[in-house]
Amino acid sequence: MSIFGDVYTFLQNQEKSLQSVNFSLKNTPLDSKQVYSIGKNISQLENILELELDFETSSSINSKRLIILLEEIQYCQNLKHLHLNLCNTYIDDEGLEYIRYKMIPFYYLESFQMNIGINQISDVAALYISQGLQQLKNLKKIKLNISDTQIRRQGISLICQSLTWLKLHTIDLNFKSLNVNSNAMLSLFEALNCFFFLQQLSINLDNNIVVDDDLIILFQVLSQLPLTKIVNLSAIQNKLEGEFLIQLPDLLSSSKITIFSIDLRKNRIQRDQVPVFLKKLTKTKSKIYKFLIDLRLNFEGNFQQNLIRNQICKNMIRCLEYTLIV
Repeated sequence: MSIFGDVYTFLQNQEKSLQSVNFSLKNTPLDSKQVYSIGKNISQLENILELELDFETSSSINSKRLIILLEEIQYCQNLKHLHLNLCNTYIDDEGLEYIRYKMIPFYYLESFQMNIGINQISDVAALYISQGLQQLKNLKKIKLNISDTQIRRQGISLICQSLTWLKLHTIDLNFKSLNVNSNAMLSLFEALNCFFFLQQLSINLDNNIVVDDDLIILFQVLSQLPLTKIVNLSAIQNKLEGEFLIQLPDLLSSSKITIFSIDLRKNRIQRDQVPVFLKKLTKTKSKIYKFLIDLRLNFEGNFQQNLIRNQICKNMIRCLEYTLIV
């Protein structure tokens, strides 16, 4: 406890000046009393604006102890940004049922990040998460990681629907390894149509069952959003064959996107589609000035690197910053 005592003393001495606190407690053994003490000391910081609590891979953090923590830090009335890393801990469906009620006092948050990936949670937990998120009426930015869990189509739909209740400017979703298919993507499309204030979107769809048509529809929806200018998409190891890549230049040109990155590693894209893509890109009048696309591990045999480099120089001359990785 000596190290915690030193931390608490520091917090008490700085309680009126500290505005940002980051507790990294990965692999740290904690009992309920210690969790309570952490929350109690944080709650006494009068002017704290940002709080990050990192409990990743901590076997001590379960749903009951998280409730104890939330009950204390809810008294930080000036708190605007809350980050909770609960990846690979002992959070479960039953615990999240109670945790959703503990989110009500946090209605004043503007930014909320929660990583609950690699936990034993299902669509039942997704229902509770969605109900908790709906309480955060002033939220402008959300980052949610539910990767490598048992949440599936129904749970993804519930979470996406809950986000439409909020006037979000920035959305970052990690749906890696959730068996996301076209039906699950439909829930995402329906939600995106409601994000009229969205400026930045990041989605991780790695290791799923996404096909070309899914990404075509995704960018058709994005092209209708009036304020969305930054898009980051990762679709590593899906079922993409390259039709989306051919249509991508036209999809981008009809959108407001200015900064764009996409990771398409480990798909089935053919090498002869890359020159076609680059040629179309130079003929379309997109607003993009920063561009990155990663196509590694799609092609068999030796790829004509020099040819691609020449095409990049010719076709991407309008971009201020561009990267094509093959």
